[in-house]
Amino acid sequence: MITVKGVLRLENDDLILSFRKTDPFTFIRKLPLEEVCIPLTQVDALEFLNSPLLFHVRLRLRVRKLEYLDPVPGSDGAEIVLWSRRRYKPIADELANLVTIRLLERVFPEEPHPAGA
Repeated sequence: MITVKGVLRLENDDLILSFRKTDPFTFIRKLPLEEVCIPLTQVDALEFLNSPLLFHVRLRLRVRKLEYLDPVPGSDGAEIVLWSRRRYKPIADELANLVTIRLLERVFPEEPHPAGA
Protein backbone atom coordinates (compact mmCIF):
# COMPACT_ATOMS: atom_id res chain seq x y z
CA MET A 1 0.00 0.00 0.00
CA ILE A 2 1.37 3.40 -0.98
CA THR A 3 1.27 6.12 1.65
CA VAL A 4 1.20 9.80 0.79
CA LYS A 5 2.49 12.74 2.80
CA GLY A 6 2.31 16.34 1.75
CA VAL A 7 1.51 19.99 2.31
CA LEU A 8 -1.37 22.16 1.17
CA ARG A 9 -0.59 25.88 0.90
CA LEU A 10 -2.08 29.04 -0.54
CA GLU A 11 0.14 31.06 -2.88
CA ASN A 12 -1.38 34.18 -4.41
CA ASP A 13 -4.54 32.90 -6.13
CA ASP A 14 -3.58 29.22 -6.22
CA LEU A 15 -3.81 26.27 -3.87
CA ILE A 16 -0.64 24.20 -4.14
CA LEU A 17 -0.72 20.58 -3.04
CA SER A 18 2.81 19.16 -2.74
CA PHE A 19 3.03 15.47 -1.95
CA ARG A 20 5.34 12.48 -2.00
CA LYS A 21 4.36 8.84 -2.28
CA THR A 22 6.17 6.17 -0.28
CA ASP A 23 5.96 2.48 -1.06
CA PRO A 24 6.93 0.40 2.01
CA PHE A 25 7.01 -2.89 0.05
CA THR A 26 9.75 -1.93 -2.38
CA PHE A 27 13.23 -0.63 -2.04
CA ILE A 28 12.06 2.72 -3.38
CA ARG A 29 11.37 4.45 -0.10
CA LYS A 30 10.54 7.87 -1.48
CA LEU A 31 9.25 8.62 -4.93
CA PRO A 32 9.79 12.09 -6.47
CA LEU A 33 7.97 15.09 -5.04
CA GLU A 34 4.86 16.00 -7.02
CA GLU A 35 2.88 19.24 -7.07
CA VAL A 36 -0.62 20.08 -8.18
CA CYS A 37 -1.50 23.73 -8.71
CA ILE A 38 -5.22 24.50 -8.41
CA PRO A 39 -6.34 28.05 -9.27
CA LEU A 40 -8.85 29.41 -6.75
CA THR A 41 -11.22 30.00 -9.66
CA GLN A 42 -11.43 26.18 -9.91
CA VAL A 43 -12.00 25.56 -6.18
CA ASP A 44 -15.59 24.97 -5.01
CA ALA A 45 -14.76 24.68 -1.32
CA LEU A 46 -12.13 23.94 1.28
CA GLU A 47 -13.91 22.84 4.43
CA PHE A 48 -12.50 22.19 7.87
CA LEU A 49 -14.14 19.05 9.24
CA ASN A 50 -14.33 18.32 12.94
CA SER A 51 -13.02 14.83 13.29
CA PRO A 52 -14.37 12.35 15.83
CA LEU A 53 -10.82 10.99 16.06
CA LEU A 54 -8.70 12.43 18.82
CA PHE A 55 -5.43 12.58 16.91
CA HIS A 56 -6.44 13.89 13.49
CA VAL A 57 -8.14 16.80 11.75
CA ARG A 58 -9.52 16.78 8.23
CA LEU A 59 -9.93 19.20 5.34
CA ARG A 60 -12.28 18.48 2.43
CA LEU A 61 -11.21 20.02 -0.87
CA ARG A 62 -13.71 20.16 -3.76
CA VAL A 63 -12.72 21.37 -7.22
CA ARG A 64 -14.67 22.11 -10.39
CA LYS A 65 -12.64 19.89 -12.75
CA LEU A 66 -11.52 16.31 -12.20
CA GLU A 67 -8.17 16.95 -13.86
CA TYR A 68 -6.83 18.88 -10.87
CA LEU A 69 -7.12 16.01 -8.40
CA ASP A 70 -6.63 13.15 -10.86
CA PRO A 71 -2.88 12.75 -10.11
CA VAL A 72 -3.44 12.79 -6.33
CA PRO A 73 -3.78 9.36 -4.68
CA GLY A 74 -6.89 9.07 -2.53
CA SER A 75 -8.95 11.56 -4.49
CA ASP A 76 -12.56 10.67 -5.18
CA GLY A 77 -13.43 12.42 -8.42
CA ALA A 78 -13.46 16.14 -7.78
CA GLU A 79 -13.03 15.78 -4.02
CA ILE A 80 -10.34 14.71 -1.59
CA VAL A 81 -10.25 14.53 2.19
CA LEU A 82 -6.87 15.46 3.63
CA TRP A 83 -5.87 14.24 7.09
CA SER A 84 -3.47 16.00 9.41
CA ARG A 85 -2.18 15.66 12.92
CA ARG A 86 -4.23 17.34 15.63
CA ARG A 87 -1.42 19.77 16.46
CA TYR A 88 -1.94 21.40 13.06
CA LYS A 89 -5.64 22.09 13.75
CA PRO A 90 -5.23 25.90 14.07
CA ILE A 91 -3.29 26.07 10.78
CA ALA A 92 -5.80 23.86 8.94
CA ASP A 93 -8.72 25.89 10.27
CA GLU A 94 -7.05 29.18 9.33
CA LEU A 95 -6.26 27.94 5.80
CA ALA A 96 -9.88 26.81 5.28
CA ASN A 97 -11.16 30.18 6.53
CA LEU A 98 -8.75 32.14 4.34
CA VAL A 99 -9.68 30.18 1.21
CA THR A 100 -13.40 30.58 2.01
CA ILE A 101 -12.94 34.35 2.36
CA ARG A 102 -11.09 34.50 -0.96
CA LEU A 103 -13.84 32.50 -2.66
CA LEU A 104 -16.55 34.76 -1.20
CA GLU A 105 -14.65 37.86 -2.35
CA ARG A 106 -14.94 36.56 -5.91
CA VAL A 107 -18.69 35.96 -5.56
CA PHE A 108 -19.42 39.23 -3.74
CA PRO A 109 -16.86 41.80 -4.87
CA GLU A 110 -16.50 44.84 -2.63
CA GLU A 111 -18.50 47.77 -3.92
CA PRO A 112 -16.90 51.20 -3.93
CA HIS A 113 -18.22 53.53 -1.24
CA PRO A 114 -19.96 56.70 -2.46
CA ALA A 115 -17.94 59.89 -1.97
CA GLY A 116 -18.65 61.60 1.33
CA ALA A 117 -20.23 58.58 2.96
